[in-house]
Amino acid sequence: MMRGASEHARPPGPGRSRRGWARGAILLAVGAGLAPAACGPAAEPGLRPRAHVQFDQGAHLGELLVQGDFLYVANSNDALATLRLHDAVGLTVTQREPATFFARCTTLAAHAPSRTIYCGADEGELLAYSVEDPARPALRKPITAEQLPVRDLHVDGDTLLLARFEDGLWQAPIEPDGDIDEDAMRPTPLAANVHHVDGAGPTLAALALERGLVPLIHDAVARSELTVGPALALDGPLINLRVRGSMALVALGSAGASIAELRPGGAPIERARLRPPGVVTSVDLRGDRAAVITLSGVYLYDLRALDLSTGTGEARLAGFVNTGERNTGRPGAALDGQFVGDALVVVDWYRVNLLDTELDGVALELEHPGGVYYRQGDALSIPLRNPGDATLEVRALQDVHELGRARLEPSAPDEPPSQERLELAALPSPTLERVTLEISTVDEFGLSHDVGEQLLVPARAGAGDPPAAGDPLPRFAYADGAGQLQLAPLDGTPTRIMFHATDCAAMWPVLQDLAWLARRPDPPFTPLLVSAPNLDRIGFARRWGLEGVRHGHHDDPSTPASVREHNAVFGAQLYEDGFMNTRLPYGNLHPTEYVTDEQGVIIHVSREYRGAHEFHDGP
Repeated sequence: MMRGASEHARPPGPGRSRRGWARGAILLAVGAGLAPAACGPAAEPGLRPRAHVQFDQGAHLGELLVQGDFLYVANSNDALATLRLHDAVGLTVTQREPATFFARCTTLAAHAPSRTIYCGADEGELLAYSVEDPARPALRKPITAEQLPVRDLHVDGDTLLLARFEDGLWQAPIEPDGDIDEDAMRPTPLAANVHHVDGAGPTLAALALERGLVPLIHDAVARSELTVGPALALDGPLINLRVRGSMALVALGSAGASIAELRPGGAPIERARLRPPGVVTSVDLRGDRAAVITLSGVYLYDLRALDLSTGTGEARLAGFVNTGERNTGRPGAALDGQFVGDALVVVDWYRVNLLDTELDGVALELEHPGGVYYRQGDALSIPLRNPGDATLEVRALQDVHELGRARLEPSAPDEPPSQERLELAALPSPTLERVTLEISTVDEFGLSHDVGEQLLVPARAGAGDPPAAGDPLPRFAYADGAGQLQLAPLDGTPTRIMFHATDCAAMWPVLQDLAWLARRPDPPFTPLLVSAPNLDRIGFARRWGLEGVRHGHHDDPSTPASVREHNAVFGAQLYEDGFMNTRLPYGNLHPTEYVTDEQGVIIHVSREYRGAHEFHDGP
């Protein structure tokens, strides 16, 4: 597989749009009032893209490690990518992947004294890379001879901490040259399903699925010995952890982002909960700036009116951007982000984005789906949300012809932004497979802020396209945990069907979030997770906390022949041949998600997972 990236990412020049124009495109123009610029200074977006690097789609980028001017990004499809920050060009790729055998990395940790980066994964050996040349990491040696499943790695002084899922938290001393003796690895007292660990000294903490946020305390005499402090249970899926000073920042999927204070000798106290309308995968804090990364967008919060020592006051949304650029392909799976100075680096599957931040800025972008999939001939409308505090006027144009307009008011304080619909008075030509909606905003002083484009994807009659909203979902078979044949969609209950792979790092927060939503009181839909392998047989359900959530398999050694016989009508591969919607190009790493009503009729089709904040199809 060829892998590549633009070696230099150039920031957009003055007066240039970040996105190109398409011939015959539909323009979605957004305005916040009509006051002239002479009335005062123009409102500026709090998040402004400066530069980006886009790899090819073979790169599966996830966890970010910042070391000075160098950025190391775990690549679950080939070791790690290395980039460098520059004031002039923004970002430069110094190495796409080390020139060694294939390695799977989903987590990274650095030991600065020995110039070593450790690479671990859910499936793979523990590896050590030399960064004597920080621009070009080179494999030093495998630490383990066999696979060592690891969710997270962290270096605390001269100790490597390993979050080993249901095997608990382990530790190993680091030699002066960065080497680690595999036989010296030993468990810590934290015996739980541990997913993350971060911090240093008195502010070291872990995330354990059964417990929540768990402080870890160094022994006063033998510093390498850890004891487990009282935990803070958090409402939400435990997706990521970062510790900044005494504050633990926990990504909680659809439940938002928690900022909790770590206290010596006591349980952590949650001081604030930020609730953007998305699935939070990463959080970072720098002074009064908080960055909240979601699968579908990036949010910047101004914390100057929030006292984190008492939890009083409130945060203000200062900026929002959708992930990716719509006309170049939107990955739609931002998995990590960190501040570097006042700039923000965001990893979005096969893109690395560099954003400037401004605390006095405002959110001027609209949240909208990357693609709307609909049946030709149906009435068409586009779901939109205004996450900011300015009233937005929206128009949809095809060339110079207006097709519709809407007014999006800001939501009430402490309320999530409501979904509005932009009704199109006239549908685009049915001969067009895709129609682009360019979106721009105009602030209260009359200045335009370009924010993206929208695709409309019609399901073509007689072309063999996957079903759309309003169609019945064809019934398929799967085997449950007992090996019995079951049919989907489920009879008499709204169902949220998610086909998924077990080795896709971008799917892990989706599965954790769906499992948490399934356990909420009175869930609106019953989640059904469908995979080729048997999750119970391979231990995946236990590892990711999916016990009790309905799931099934269709291509495992334990799958009954009757399941394959029932699904033969769809082709050799159930999902790829029968249900994968390749005509929705954005969020292309995510399998197609179908939501059906009690009768099995599709009410939503998507490839961009938004959890509890999903857009709704239909009128």
